Amino acid sequence: MKTFLNLTLFALIHFTSQSQNLYVRASTGYNFPAARSNMENYLMNKWVAVVYPYNVDRFQYSLGKGQNINVELGYTTKHNIGFELNFSYLRGMKNIHEGIYFENDIFRRELWGQFYAVNPGAHFLCPLGKASLKMHVSGVFGMGNMYFNLIGIFNGEEWMRYENKFSGGYYLGFKAGVDFIYPISNRWSLFLNVNWVNANYSPARAKTKYMESSIDKTHLLSVGERETIFTNSIEKGQYNPDVPSQRLRENFAASSIGLQVGIQWNLWTKKQEEDKKD
Repeated sequence: MKTFLNLTLFALIHFTSQSQNLYVRASTGYNFPAARSNMENYLMNKWVAVVYPYNVDRFQYSLGKGQNINVELGYTTKHNIGFELNFSYLRGMKNIHEGIYFENDIFRRELWGQFYAVNPGAHFLCPLGKASLKMHVSGVFGMGNMYFNLIGIFNGEEWMRYENKFSGGYYLGFKAGVDFIYPISNRWSLFLNVNWVNANYSPARAKTKYMESSIDKTHLLSVGERETIFTNSIEKGQYNPDVPSQRLRENFAASSIGLQVGIQWNLWTKKQEEDKKD
């Protein structure tokens, strides 16, 4: 990852001397879930599988769902080809599913994520009179957390809650999009961005908090029930409740289709430099 970022920064600096436009931009918008995956009711909660071993239903989700905030530094050369370095933050929205196992017994599942990412990429600018279209592709390299809550509700009242926080690991993928850019002055432009992100999150560890009737009873769980480590292989041997449990590494879908609006500040353009010489 570091080598890729260094090469991207070198390319940005190399093209500065012949750059047609050097800019900074900021944008925000909403990402809608795409390429959803299914999750069975047996994630991080063995207790449910024991009590209801035959109740398996689908929970479709995407961790890419939520509000997105972006800050970007970019260059466009005189050939309308450019490079950019984007920093993004995804504030995930909950994916919610409720399964009814008996008439008055409901299990509610909530899943969402929060991710920070660095997105180095390249673009091609297509002038359209005063406005322009920008087509771009980039990698997605990040980290963050995933949250999964399992809530038991009986007769309309919550009586049990497992709160699982997944952390560490990596958030990886790629992004492609199109911008419509409209200048409002020599320095400032407004833009509308439509993008598609294909990414996954693979956590390294998880911690569980257990509540009964709003009372914290996490201390009743063993270390193996409270803490989980995700690995590429599991060591054979007898289960030890006094150490974190092991689970094979998993990839959780974080794909999305996003719509962003933002503003671009042109720090330097070729035309402005020629005007100064005149």
